[in-house]
Amino acid sequence: MRIRASLVRDSDGIPQFSVLHVEDITERRRTAEALRESEDRFRIMADCSPTMMWVTDADGGCQFVNQAYREFFGTTYEQVAGDKWQGLLHPDDASEYIGAFHSAVREHASFQAEARVRRADGEWRLLGSHAEPRLSPQGEYLGHVGLSADITERRQAEQAIRDSREFAQSTIDALSSHICVLDEAGRIIAVNRAWKQFAEANHKVGAEFLNTGGDGGFGEGANYLTVCDHSIGADASEAFEVAAGIRAVLEGKRS
Repeated sequence: MRIRASLVRDSDGIPQFSVLHVEDITERRRTAEALRESEDRFRIMADCSPTMMWVTDADGGCQFVNQAYREFFGTTYEQVAGDKWQGLLHPDDASEYIGAFHSAVREHASFQAEARVRRADGEWRLLGSHAEPRLSPQGEYLGHVGLSADITERRQAEQAIRDSREFAQSTIDALSSHICVLDEAGRIIAVNRAWKQFAEANHKVGAEFLNTGGDGGFGEGANYLTVCDHSIGADASEAFEVAAGIRAVLEGKRS
């Protein structure tokens, strides 16, 4: 119970009596304790997560960051509260990232963006962030809950793969022989420039044979074995022999 006492005086200021106001605050106290317990559970769960987690209010201001976030940036919540988190972004990436986030806040929409950020050791790292709007039981927009991850190595690996493919393509393009690369099913996954030029120069090969998909072409995505199997004409037997030889290689029967 909550008890309030008020002293009532007469016109001369002499105490006359007291008024007691007794209020039952049981449910209010239980609700407050349940809310604190829920917040504590969320904080513990968030701090145990290895992924950086953050929560904003309806204006886009930072309300919470978990332990992984604080350790990655070497910061405290107070240093990134409100809009102070924007100072962690690389100057060249900040405008686009912040603009995309503010747009998601205005539209109460999902948010996804990448930006370079300064890690606690001073190194610039590429961060990928994704957030979803959080709503009250009544559907009122309360802010966003977001996750961020260091994707520097992943992007570097992807770039290395692209560079490797470009190098391999330029290498086979430099060869005068007609070259195509097949996967284990006989599907064409790469051809060189000489292969393409020969196909284009062959007047017997129509546009339908130069597409990049299906089984009817000589381009990437076509199945070369299927093309050979469906050959017709006087020289079809040679195509059948080629297909048989390729299948023997793919099955490990010959090299």
